[in-house]
Amino acid sequence: MSELKVFIFDLDDTLYPEIEYVWSGFRAVSRMLADTEEMQDRIFNAMQELFKYDKKKVFDRFIEGLLLHPEKYPEELIQKISRLAPKDIINEMILCYRLHNPQISLYEEVSCILERLKAIGIRLGLITDGFWEAQKRKVKSLGLEKWMELILYTDELGSDRKYWKPSPYAFRKALDYYSVEAGNVCYIGDNPAKDFIGPSSLGIKTAWIRRFEGLYKETKPEEGFINVNYKIETLYDLLTLV
Repeated sequence: MSELKVFIFDLDDTLYPEIEYVWSGFRAVSRMLADTEEMQDRIFNAMQELFKYDKKKVFDRFIEGLLLHPEKYPEELIQKISRLAPKDIINEMILCYRLHNPQISLYEEVSCILERLKAIGIRLGLITDGFWEAQKRKVKSLGLEKWMELILYTDELGSDRKYWKPSPYAFRKALDYYSVEAGNVCYIGDNPAKDFIGPSSLGIKTAWIRRFEGLYKETKPEEGFINVNYKIETLYDLLTLV
């Protein structure tokens, strides 16, 4: 096995629970839509239920349901919603979600592991998909800058998600930055359907962490498994690789 000198991490569901961000975003949107705590809770709970049933287009389905059953909500909320076209209010909800300051926290072992890896000379980095404004707010909220030598937001590297995973582009940039052989680098992520195709195509080692509460814990890796070198249950397992 090549000596590992660099560990690069995915962000969502690798270093913190992504579901925390979802709930934090729903809370922010609820506060945008309603003034009273009671109504904010009702909106939040409705969006939670929609998300649990189907993760896609939660805001679209919420507005659709509100307009179909206005009797379930106070008149002032209906009037507020009705002042804009449904598409416009949905866009406002999406913008609020992406630009809110998230209330999230690292997984329990993350701080300890990052400190220990740095202490033994391992260089650390982060490559993450997602809209860059939202991802930067997550990184700031989690305080990850103090550990990460390099942070690459794939959304900033090109338009129209051109360099989002599974593109290897960000990983090439990382190899250039660290100036090490690909076999000396390991990328740690949670979604084998897309996280490991890019790095493994360059010869970078890969580690799949399967978080119990992760949004992709039920992902069927299928061919993705051919791109996975290590399977780990916790970041503590990284210490066995070095």
